[in-house]
This record gives sequence, C-alpha cells and structure tokens, in this order.
Amino acid sequence: ITVAEHAKAYLARWAGGKHSTRLVLGHVVRNLGDYFQTTALGKVTAGDCDDFSRWLSTSGRTPKQVQRKGAGLSPATIGKRLQWCSSIFRDAVRRGLIPSNPFGDVKKPGATNEDRQQYVPAEVIETLIAAERDPEWRALMALARYQGVRTPSEPFSLVWSDIDWERKRIRIPSPKTEVHGKPYRMAPVLPEVMPHLERLFDAAPKGSLYVFSKLRERESAKAAETGLW
Repeated sequence: ITVAEHAKAYLARWAGGKHSTRLVLGHVVRNLGDYFQTTALGKVTAGDCDDFSRWLSTSGRTPKQVQRKGAGLSPATIGKRLQWCSSIFRDAVRRGLIPSNPFGDVKKPGATNEDRQQYVPAEVIETLIAAERDPEWRALMALARYQGVRTPSEPFSLVWSDIDWERKRIRIPSPKTEVHGKPYRMAPVLPEVMPHLERLFDAAPKGSLYVFSKLRERESAKAAETGLW
C-alpha cells in the first residue's frame, strides 16, 4: 500500500467528523500524495519526513495559493500538518502495515506565528466603535477586543440565553475546543462590553435567537453552519 492510498483511506474513516477537520485533513492528504506519490508506506524513512517538512516550507501550497501567498506554508501550518502526518502513520503502525512511525520524531515548527501578533490599544478600538453606526459591528469589536473571543466562530455562535444579565456573566460557545470536551467557557461580562450587549438586546426582534442575527446572514456565517468556522 502506498502513502497516498493509506492517507486517503484514513481521511475516508473521518466521514463522521467535523467538516472543518476533514477540510484540514484533506490538505494533509493532498500534500502527502503530491510529495510521496507512489512511494510505499514501508519505504518512508525519518529522513524522508524531514525532507517533506522542508518541502512544505517551500512548495506546500497549490498553484492558486502561490499567486496570493507565495509557495511555502507558514510555520504554524506546517507544524499542524506534521501532527496529522504523524497520526496517519501511527494509524498504519496500529494496523500492522509498518513497524514504526517515521514521522514520530520529526521536529515541528512553533505553533505560534509571532509575525501575525499585534497589540491593539483600547483607544484604537474605541475610535473604530465611535465611527461605526451598526450596533452589531460595535458589539463585535468590543467582544473581540475586551472579552478576547475567537472571531467570528464564538460571537456568531452566541445566543441570548448565553447571557446571565443578573449576574453579569456570559457563556461563550467554543466550536474550536468542542471536540476536546470544552464546548463553552464562562466569563464575566466586562464593563466595556455590557452597554453594547444591552443595546442589541433592546433592539432585538421578539423571539430572536442569535445575538448577532444580522451579521450571521453574511456568507461567512452561512458557511459556518456546515462547520466551516
């Protein structure tokens, strides 16, 4: 059995998993197929895996992605894909197809891309909020800056019953960590956020479910309904 064949079989067994997970795993399967092609599972060495990691950093994207972002993947993406590669080969070990996992000791780049980190001063957000007329956008910016919610997945998953007005607490849905048994987290509603939520609640149509009902009508939210957060 080849690397590509086993990787495709591994992906097929994820048929019942989250759509977003299958999407990421599909990229990994494509990368393995493009690089190893017809190589048999048992022929892959740890050195081959090191070469594959370097290939991801220089040629891992599709031709369409290359036009927009360049040929190589980011360190964080490479690290995640190598984790999946290790899982795919570990599965082959457990099925008796190979004696050991060549991806087991491959060095993975750091998961955090420091180049994308940027501190946003509160004054900047308050200036943006003051310039924005739509109350949902104002509340979204406040939640992202002060409550630290993952945007858009967490605020767009918020329903009105997630807010405890009396205790001033909020249950924040977390699609990203749901698979790890943490579907939500509790937090106090901060003073910078509460007025925005109150205005949204006062203006919400009777019987409405989602806090950000209008923004959820956007294409990004429609895709999220299928698990594409």
